[in-house]
Amino acid sequence: MEYNYLSLLKKIKTYIPKDNIITDPTLCYAYGTDASLYRITPKIVLKVRHAEEMSKFIKDALFYKTPITFRAAGTSLSGQALSDSILVVLHENYWKKITIIDNGKEVSLEPGLIGGDVNLILKPYGYKIGPDPSSINSCKIGGIAANNSSGMCCGVKLNAYHTLKGMKIIFCDGTVLDTLNKNSVDTFKQKHFDLLDSIYELRLQLLENKPLREKVQTKYRIKNTTGYGINALLDYENPIDILQHLLIGSEGTLGFIANINLETIPLKNNQMTGFFVFENIENACEAVVEITKLNPDAIELMDFLSLKSLVPISEIGFYDSHLSKGSKPAALLIQIQGDSSDSLIDKAASINKESLRHNLLFKYDFTKDENQTKNLWDLRKALLPKVGAHRERGSTLIVEDVTVPLTCLAQATIQIQNLLKKYDYTDGVIFGHAMDGSLHIVFSQQFNHQEGHKKYQNFIDELVRIIVNDFNGSLKGEHGTGRNMAPFVEQEWGKDAYSIMQKVKTLFDKTFLLNPGVIINDDPEAHLKNIKQKEIHHSDLDKCMDCGFCEKVCPSEGYTFTPRQRNTILDKIKSLDNQSNHYNTKKTHKIFQHYGVDTCATTGACELSCPVGINVGQLILTEKSKSDVLVKSKFVDLIAKNFEITTDIMRFNLSSLSFLKKLLGKEFVERKSMQINQKISSIPYVGSNFPNALKKNQLQKIAQSDNQLKQVVYIPSCINRLMGNNDSNKQESPLIEIVVKVLSYFGYNVLIPQNINELCCGLAFKSKGFLKSYHFKNDEMLSSITEMKLTSDNTPILMDHSSCFDCLIEKNKNMNIYEPFRFIDEYILDRFASSPSKDKVLVHIPCSSIKNKLHQSFYNVMNKISENIEYTELECCGFSGDKGFFYPKLNENALRKMSRDKISCDYGVSNSRTCEIGLADHTGLEFNSIFHLFNQLIESQSLKLEQVE
Repeated sequence: MEYNYLSLLKKIKTYIPKDNIITDPTLCYAYGTDASLYRITPKIVLKVRHAEEMSKFIKDALFYKTPITFRAAGTSLSGQALSDSILVVLHENYWKKITIIDNGKEVSLEPGLIGGDVNLILKPYGYKIGPDPSSINSCKIGGIAANNSSGMCCGVKLNAYHTLKGMKIIFCDGTVLDTLNKNSVDTFKQKHFDLLDSIYELRLQLLENKPLREKVQTKYRIKNTTGYGINALLDYENPIDILQHLLIGSEGTLGFIANINLETIPLKNNQMTGFFVFENIENACEAVVEITKLNPDAIELMDFLSLKSLVPISEIGFYDSHLSKGSKPAALLIQIQGDSSDSLIDKAASINKESLRHNLLFKYDFTKDENQTKNLWDLRKALLPKVGAHRERGSTLIVEDVTVPLTCLAQATIQIQNLLKKYDYTDGVIFGHAMDGSLHIVFSQQFNHQEGHKKYQNFIDELVRIIVNDFNGSLKGEHGTGRNMAPFVEQEWGKDAYSIMQKVKTLFDKTFLLNPGVIINDDPEAHLKNIKQKEIHHSDLDKCMDCGFCEKVCPSEGYTFTPRQRNTILDKIKSLDNQSNHYNTKKTHKIFQHYGVDTCATTGACELSCPVGINVGQLILTEKSKSDVLVKSKFVDLIAKNFEITTDIMRFNLSSLSFLKKLLGKEFVERKSMQINQKISSIPYVGSNFPNALKKNQLQKIAQSDNQLKQVVYIPSCINRLMGNNDSNKQESPLIEIVVKVLSYFGYNVLIPQNINELCCGLAFKSKGFLKSYHFKNDEMLSSITEMKLTSDNTPILMDHSSCFDCLIEKNKNMNIYEPFRFIDEYILDRFASSPSKDKVLVHIPCSSIKNKLHQSFYNVMNKISENIEYTELECCGFSGDKGFFYPKLNENALRKMSRDKISCDYGVSNSRTCEIGLADHTGLEFNSIFHLFNQLIESQSLKLEQVE
């Protein structure tokens, strides 16, 4: 069917900014992937900013009879966040309002908030939201509500359905209903009495059908997200209550949830976790039934193949030797919580006693230790990545989730294991939330031939028959119906229930314009269409599961591409190359150059949140080194071998810019440079915090040091050798001088390599893809350090720039290399006594420090020297070496995620010069190295060193 997109576009352009309307086929293709096994390209992607704009657009879409699909984070696994028409996404700068009610007992949330961020905000109040999906640190509230997500500890009773207090809904005709606003409800009742009457009639119809009523009640005693939540027709009498509960789990097919109020769950401080391995799956499941009676908070089941994929588990002492030949053990990960330590110990003892009755093979006893607990839960979280990362190249990862009554758990697991074996899914594993009877089935399938489609079809047909006919279970326990199980909704529920669900859909959306094909779908093969066919193009990128966990931390998210989208377009380019489609390949390459390569920060922040550890930034650099970089490599090699001359030229350029600012005026130069940079990105933007040049003779002067007791090798980074302070910075002395001064104050003989002006860690070359020059400079620096006359092999080596520290230690993990915060933490912090600063300090932890897990050093240092601390909570600021000078919008985009209230601080500290420049530009605060703050404390308080034996 053809739709009138041109007329609709013309209309919406009158109130939606053009930058928020995406029509380019390549850019739309980037949005055509979610975490499911499907790929569908929208014709238009629309970024909507607020409820009023959404209401107006939905009304226009109805007028032009154009299908629309709502999308939050795209972490859904059943294909419900895809569209071949108009995909409506939440604008990244909006939809993030949160209101704490009744001191945390209730919370009002807009749909763009990430679930994990909401819990961080609620934590000081002692509460959290009920739903706890494994994707909670990436998925958004809109998706959690629309899919009725649950999780490991959520169970059946703590999901969005059961903790709902109210919501704001935008319907298919643009009408807005706020169920917590009496005036809104009264107006809605007057104008939509026919809808409410029809909903009540459906309630009466269900109540009068006793067999169906009992079936509904039975099926919702276990997790069930197949079809619409028609249990709302039984659970509530008021049509408004029924209506808003029908929206939960409706996957955007009935309306748009613009705001939701949830009752929160109290946090319990006392918690213990244990790991129990039983001789077989029957023993493990029998234990689950009995242990569930003792009220644990979570029981995670791992079948034999799951367990086998994890061993050896050296952290808990479980090895291959525990898996005797021919045995097929299964494991339970159990978490308990309590109001007191005594109650927790009693519960742990009861579970230990019960587990012994079921052929316990191995036990890692309950622990309260946070690190040990994290290690145990990391085992469970590692299952999906292990299957995903080791699947056959070019195959698609499939994640099914079913739920059966708890008493059937063992039998169901065995039958599914046999089914995986029958269809030769040798990588298939089964794990899940055992005390809920919830099972996740993870395996991979090649779809580049018809036999693969048929094999998958036959497997799903048999799986449906087993779950529905043998166990009266749910085909979808948590992940939503989507288009994946839409053809089987009637088979699970029967004609009467399915008829009610069809009526629900038509009552809300008569023309089937909201997310068509999802939940209600008459095509019996809908689940077999639009399946991803992955291209083989890179050994690491081929591991990508399209989960979207990387998107939250990516500094270019919302500006250009995310890591998932970069991978998607690389896949498209490979496909076009294989088809010899040179015209489209050239066009796609051009778009990818800006959206995928030039504006990729390449800092690798994505690796930290990726379940399979993919560093898309590093792969982008590798791609650059293979392409146009080769043409320039000889010139760059010359630069690397004559680095002092290069830095002298750069120092001259910085001095020239300073002269221009004095001659023409600072504001004029800033304005003109921005205008030029927007047209020619290779010319840098000279912002208000653009640094002045550091005179070379200053470095030679401060390189001298007294002959004192302890040695430290200090490597001033080339960026700090070049850049002095900017005009607006209150610091009179450059960083290198301050570092030497502080180190000398604490009794160190500061050693700086004699050829320091020629040295570079190599990052300046690596960040642009010149890998040969990177290795040359990195090795040269290490050689210079080893040639120095050191009194001890343990002499610390201090880098004053976090990214340079990361670059140097990456190839030399055994060397005693430090960045500022860790050095101060280990060598200085316990040697001075000070009155903490009373100023409010904003602390930035650069992504290179996050990567090297240096958080605790930051906390230790700042807690000692300041009473009032805020953290930026940025995974990456987006300045990325010198990229912030050439692509300032990347830096600006990344910093939009920083709470505005943090800018009320007095000043900021970090350990990365370029990050400090970008942060100062976009916050208005002065940012400096932590060494500057130490120097201020020394000077202002005339500190005396504590005598340490």
